[in-house]
Amino acid sequence: MKKITLILLIGVILLSCNKDDDETVTEINIDILNTENYEYNVGSFGIEDGARINIQAEHYEISELNRDTVSQIIYMYKPQIGYVGSDFVEIRTARGSDGSNEGSNIDYVKITFEVTE
Repeated sequence: MKKITLILLIGVILLSCNKDDDETVTEINIDILNTENYEYNVGSFGIEDGARINIQAEHYEISELNRDTVSQIIYMYKPQIGYVGSDFVEIRTARGSDGSNEGSNIDYVKITFEVTE
């Protein structure tokens, strides 16, 4: 009986981990001057799909997502005036919406900035 319970428990744990395996994390490293602006095209999204900032940058003057057309989402970043150091933002994307629920294809983009003078 204990063996069956253990096998079932391991199976449940493995199945619950499979959802996370479908998610991808794209990591981007950017060198930027503290006077520059940076834009990243997050991609094309359907009307019900989209992106949001999951972890906000800490040292920013501008750190936001904008739809530049009906389908393209652009992330914009500008460091705080005079800031030098590291900063990062994590963007969560969702695609595959059925019109009534958020998209089930979840991915993340982590952008790390090395800000210099």
